[in-house]
Amino acid sequence: CKHGSPAHGFFLLGFNFLITNYIVYVNKMLFTTTKCPPFSLTCIHLLVNIVFVKAAKRARVFEPAKSNDNKGSFPLGKCICVGMLQASGVLLSQMSLMRNSVGAYQLAKLLQVPIVATIEYFWLSKTLSLNRITLL
Repeated sequence: CKHGSPAHGFFLLGFNFLITNYIVYVNKMLFTTTKCPPFSLTCIHLLVNIVFVKAAKRARVFEPAKSNDNKGSFPLGKCICVGMLQASGVLLSQMSLMRNSVGAYQLAKLLQVPIVATIEYFWLSKTLSLNRITLL
């Protein structure tokens, strides 16, 4: 597949789909066979995430975002808040997988996007373009 071609995009989407499902099934297996607590699995998940983000940054896959204050960093309080929200989202997701079947877990994950879009529409008066609605 040539980089940037539709075939390359479909390959990446398919690869992401397979890896994501593999991770879900491995996590479910860990919950059912080893009684691994969700907090421990969340810590492992976040540590692996940090390693891959650092590696991607070093490989110049992306450029870190700059703040508007020209100091080059975000306020520590906001970073901690976002980090805690992200970690709690992963933990709640792991707890859902531990308590529910894989099918129910996947369905709940799929329903998050339209629910968030609906909340943003009614609460924040945000609308989505036709292209974004089509992607959903």
